[in-house]
Amino acid sequence: MMADLGYLALVSGFLVSIYTIVTYVMALVGKNERLVKTANGGMAVMAFLSTVASAILVYLLLTGDFSVQYVVQHTNRALPPMYKISAFWAGQEGSLLLWLWFHTIFGTLLAFSENTETAELRPTASAIMTFIAIFFFGVTAFMMNPFARLDMTYPDGVGLNPLLQNIGMVIHPVTLYLGYVAFAVPFSLGVATLFKKKIDFNWVKYTRLWSLIAWGFLSIGILYGAQWAYVELGWGGYWAWDPVENASVFPWLVATAFLHSALLHERNRALNATSLLLVILSYGLCIFGTYLTRSGIVQSVHGFPGIPLLNTLFHVFMAIIVGVPLILLYKRRDVVADSGQINTFFSKEGSVVLTNYILVTITLAVLIGSLFPVISRNFMGAEVSLDQNYYNLVNVPLGIALVFLMGACIRISWKRKEGAPLFPVDFYYSLGATLVLSLVLYLIGVRHIGSALAIGSAFFVILNLILEVNSTAVVRSEKTGEGGLTSFWKSLVGNRRRFGAYIVHLSVALCMIGFAGAPFDIEKSQAVKLGETWTVGDYQLTYRGLNEEFVYGHSSVYATLEVAKNGKNKGIMKPELQFHPNYLNPQEPERQRSEVAVRGNLSEDLYIILAGWERGGEIATFKVMVNYLVYWIWIGMYLLIVGTVVALWPAKRSLAVEAGTSLQK
Repeated sequence: MMADLGYLALVSGFLVSIYTIVTYVMALVGKNERLVKTANGGMAVMAFLSTVASAILVYLLLTGDFSVQYVVQHTNRALPPMYKISAFWAGQEGSLLLWLWFHTIFGTLLAFSENTETAELRPTASAIMTFIAIFFFGVTAFMMNPFARLDMTYPDGVGLNPLLQNIGMVIHPVTLYLGYVAFAVPFSLGVATLFKKKIDFNWVKYTRLWSLIAWGFLSIGILYGAQWAYVELGWGGYWAWDPVENASVFPWLVATAFLHSALLHERNRALNATSLLLVILSYGLCIFGTYLTRSGIVQSVHGFPGIPLLNTLFHVFMAIIVGVPLILLYKRRDVVADSGQINTFFSKEGSVVLTNYILVTITLAVLIGSLFPVISRNFMGAEVSLDQNYYNLVNVPLGIALVFLMGACIRISWKRKEGAPLFPVDFYYSLGATLVLSLVLYLIGVRHIGSALAIGSAFFVILNLILEVNSTAVVRSEKTGEGGLTSFWKSLVGNRRRFGAYIVHLSVALCMIGFAGAPFDIEKSQAVKLGETWTVGDYQLTYRGLNEEFVYGHSSVYATLEVAKNGKNKGIMKPELQFHPNYLNPQEPERQRSEVAVRGNLSEDLYIILAGWERGGEIATFKVMVNYLVYWIWIGMYLLIVGTVVALWPAKRSLAVEAGTSLQK
């Protein structure tokens, strides 16, 4: 009964979405405000119906209705409630419904917004949001139905994929989808301007809030995806350049470029056409990312098996949702061109443009690498995959150049007087200090050029952030008479938007420090006897035996290891292997999941994997890694989220005295 109601909600939502878009079109053609309100009501009904469908699916998962195929495939009776809920987005059907639910909620928020500045654009933007909803309602209702029933009711289910039974997989997909879907709002507002006879050049300002929200959620999704991979997949890394992993980075990089372009457009009325192009590509890459995840065109441990008809529908949808706006942008290129011009890279504006060139180049490089198996299969007759060496060869120098450029950009004034120097004098001191640091790193043993430059670039950014705030504080102190520390603090936090940008740039620098440790990681696999001690790097590990326990419907075998570093006791670590039976078919082999043991600090992580054992545990095999500086990546990424929240926080009237050299963002 409940499954039938859920399906009815999806079919009804599809019919309402058709009615809504027809009403929006009639309202726009006839300029009928009353019809706009009717269509807005249709958008609210769509959100209500998708909410009902989502709530019913969660109910079915929690109560274990094993007459529903999706419930059987992704849950069982022993599964903890938290993971029964996360099974909502564990499969194709549920994840598409999650996307639809978020989309209709955001569409309703846009339609009923009371922002008078967007009043003229909202009906067209809402019509675009409705068109997108039609696609997802149609797919979930008529092709990927999460409420499909089986011919019989099973006593139990297959259970959730053991790899997904991790807090990271509770947070990662939800935040990633929130980021993907939220980009539909700035996309719709941007495309809506292209349908207007008179271009509203302030559209970028209207989209800032939504763009930052989307970018922030996407950042959280990437963070938790990396942490999940680090602790769950048992390979010791946080990023494998897997095509589906890369799919989340495409829109993040292009959206980062869009945020920079939007800044210039807002300040100087420049790059309007570029901003429109980037916002179209940002959302287009969000759609492409979810297509890549479920198309099966590339091999990935994270992907769903491909379905030819679904792939075809995505092809048509992507061609319309990206192709039509791009054609319209090209046809109206003279109309959307703005008055502001950027004539040189040797300016604040020029450095931001150069930053965007690098971001887009990185995106293209990662995109080519991800799709190279498809390209080689179709044009070379044999499938060839590009490994990590390709990505490092291309992206390491580009990433380092990007961070150095970011450090330089911080010090360039927005309104530099003609004939004034490009940089203040202390900028050149920071260059000298960076060169000295690089030399010191080399002398103390950091002989990897990429790592040395990565640490140097991070230091360069941090130093110039401090110098920039200090320069602003000096000007403030001269005008207000405030003391040094007071003036410095108020210059740092006085402008909420600028303070958020400082934090984000600092976070990127800290991540670079973390990335710099990778070339020095140590890895060692060894079979050891009970009581035997062996050495990995500075660590001494002693194997003390195996134990088994049964919890939440699966068995867990864990090893006990005594850990010492340079002879000093560091405690006990317990890597484990879990074995999850298929309760629907106990004859099938148990699914295995590695639960690694990780202990770390700011300098290094000790990472231990239980690989197997013999003779009842008398001999066990371990893979042990010492991963350097990984903590800095997590610190940097969490700080990036903090910076985004600070930038989004409603700003009080600024008390800061703006210096000519200040970085506003």
